[in-house]
Amino acid sequence: MRPGGSERPKRAPVALGDHCWVGAGAAVLKGVRLGAHCVVAAGSVVTRGAEPGRLLGGNPATVLAEGVTWRH
Repeated sequence: MRPGGSERPKRAPVALGDHCWVGAGAAVLKGVRLGAHCVVAAGSVVTRGAEPGRLLGGNPATVLAEGVTWRH
């Protein structure tokens, strides 16, 4: 339950933009949306969405860098 008594949804979609990379052992929680070209560091726990081109890392994940680009 959330503070205030409302229940959290049991399921919610995860949306990954084009060319996202999620490192080994990382967790992206329900309802999170990541923009295109996001990179999630290994072992991170992503609890909130991020704008395109962000490097995320940590537990909970925070933005470590902006303007990330990469080629596949």
